[in-house]
Amino acid sequence: MDEIRQKIEEFQNRLTPWPVRLKQSLLSCPAILPAIGLLIGLVLQFYFNLYPLVWAAVFILCVVSYFLLKSSVNLVLIAVLICFACVGGFRLLAFNHPAANDIRNIAFDDFTFAHIKAEVISQPVVVKADDRWLFSKYSQSLPYTSFYAKVYSVKTAAGWINASGKIKFYISDEVNDVNCGDEFLTFCRLQKFSSADNPGQFNTAEYMRANGVYLSASVKSADAITILNHKKSPFSIKTKLQKLASCAIIDDSQDDNSTSLIKALLLGSRSKISPQLYNAFITTGLVHLISLSGLNVGILAGLVWWLVKKIGFLYAGRSIASFAAVIIFLLVVPANAPALRAGIMAAVFCTGFLFDRRSNAINSLAISAVLLLLVRPLDFLNAGFQLSFAATLGILLLNKPIRNFLIFPFEPFKKTFWYPPLRITAEALSIGLAAWAATAPILAWHFYRFQPLTVFWTVPAAFLVAAILILGTFQIIFAFLFPT
Repeated sequence: MDEIRQKIEEFQNRLTPWPVRLKQSLLSCPAILPAIGLLIGLVLQFYFNLYPLVWAAVFILCVVSYFLLKSSVNLVLIAVLICFACVGGFRLLAFNHPAANDIRNIAFDDFTFAHIKAEVISQPVVVKADDRWLFSKYSQSLPYTSFYAKVYSVKTAAGWINASGKIKFYISDEVNDVNCGDEFLTFCRLQKFSSADNPGQFNTAEYMRANGVYLSASVKSADAITILNHKKSPFSIKTKLQKLASCAIIDDSQDDNSTSLIKALLLGSRSKISPQLYNAFITTGLVHLISLSGLNVGILAGLVWWLVKKIGFLYAGRSIASFAAVIIFLLVVPANAPALRAGIMAAVFCTGFLFDRRSNAINSLAISAVLLLLVRPLDFLNAGFQLSFAATLGILLLNKPIRNFLIFPFEPFKKTFWYPPLRITAEALSIGLAAWAATAPILAWHFYRFQPLTVFWTVPAAFLVAAILILGTFQIIFAFLFPT
């Protein structure tokens, strides 16, 4: 009966004019226009640097026009689009406007030295430089440590004064006694990030600007860091969960490509993957498989949903359990755009069941875009953000027609024994084609690569990755329940 109803709806959609279908789609997914408007406002403000009065005038004109003109559905849709474009412009203006005591207001040309008091806001990462110098027989002998810190005081000629802003610290030494949440004092060399000198070169300054960081600080050694206060950070829980999950997967004493690959697939930890292995994934176009994405969140939420269903929970209990599992997962993994996008979509899905409402996948995607861009407005420049949302949108819009096209030649053999494996293969291929069609222009723009064969290589690799994700998730869940 569902198939018959689906055919009737498809036939009715063909008879309906496309403007009516577009209006129906926008009304059924009310978050689409806010997401598009917010993105338009951010893009216009970033590239044209408009004055606040421009956005205020547009907003006032939109509101006045809405109340003076005859109210209609079309006018409401246009007003929502324009108002959220103004919200995007104002949000980026506020994000880029430094406070009076912001550290970036220090006037210097090339570099300067400063005494700084700050608080560590990210877990320090020790980088073994020897493993990365593959182009020469000479190698850097010492590792270095990097972390982000929030400045709260700077020493001037008049003494210590309050300050604000974020800085990325680089310490020419291996530091093991500095943790997230610690307050420290140091004498460092401040300088601005350098922009790209050549086409195709990674633009460090632009990347850091998107994260709200404008200055870097170089510290000569670990002895130049004086810890003022060891205090528990809200990130300490996150760090403990990461360690527990890492130990639940595999023994940390093993350090090879296999263990590093498993940790990258399950926890998004790619720091220990060798450059050779990482370049192999890039060359084949399969690097998205080791990038933490919505597949991890979907598998985890689905497994928890299935487990609590077997226990006997109803929809409300399943939703709460899946929602809690997603929150814990987001605490364990790095807070990148794909994981957060999938987490918000899963949260909207579970919340819909709590209130007996069926969620729309495209609407959930739009809600996640609005929330992420409001918190981090420059994420729309990030390749990970663009690829995550483009791939998801491509699957939602293109997967069904591509799948029908691929399965159609095999419909006469529907009752044969070899039809199910062909259908599964066609569905996997259609997902790969839909995601590739949506992300190929972005990959070409950012990475200068065009890899059509990735669609076919993804099919066998995706089954293996899915098996690792499912078994690894089971292992983490049971490791927490049965530590021995």
